[in-house]
Amino acid sequence: AIDYDRNGGFWLGHYNGGAVFYYHSYGDSLPGIILSCDLLATNPSFTVTDIIVDDNYLWIGIEAGGLVRYTFESGQVKKYFDGTSERFVFDLYRDRKGNIWSCDYSGVKLYIETDEDFRGYYHNQQESYSLRPNVQGIFQDFQGNYYTYHNGIGVFVSYLDRGFQLFNESDRFYWHLTNQNISSICEDAEGNLWMGGFNGGINIFEWQTGRMIRHTASDNVPNRLGRGSVLAIYRDRNNE
Repeated sequence: AIDYDRNGGFWLGHYNGGAVFYYHSYGDSLPGIILSCDLLATNPSFTVTDIIVDDNYLWIGIEAGGLVRYTFESGQVKKYFDGTSERFVFDLYRDRKGNIWSCDYSGVKLYIETDEDFRGYYHNQQESYSLRPNVQGIFQDFQGNYYTYHNGIGVFVSYLDRGFQLFNESDRFYWHLTNQNISSICEDAEGNLWMGGFNGGINIFEWQTGRMIRHTASDNVPNRLGRGSVLAIYRDRNNE
């Protein structure tokens, strides 16, 4: 896991690495800061699942160890969800307003800064527009809508305060997927939505034309996606 601060430095977490490292630049051969397992009050060989840095805090998702908030000014460490059934944090997300979201097997959670705590959103069988189970991550588009993508279900869209609406492989939806097991989601410079499949392939929904473009995966075909899960889609600083 990796994230960058405003000064161009970056924080790096590893699988079974036992620490979180900060490098001031790519040219550094050694880290400038090391956050050890003792400081973070976790097991010696912990795995970092995701990292987000903002002006005040470093947020660290730890496999089966909940979420850690490290305060830069004081060096204080605060832990969330450790020792509970919600400790399996695997994805962190910062939305367009700077809000921090956490994803685990129980649902998604929004950090409320005034409370220094999280508000949870979960699946409720009694509510048709509640969050669905098996969430993989959350994403916000340029219009402010929130998307959650799920293992084996598809994509749910929350149009601001209207609840979640499902999009999956069913052609009864004008916008439908070729793979309902979605593992990544991103937005390009024109606002088009890119969705990567755990079983391979990418779906692109073009907002202006209403077209769905599908890039399927195949072996040994030039200029085509290879087979394998699309676990991340990233828009770089050149908007490419």
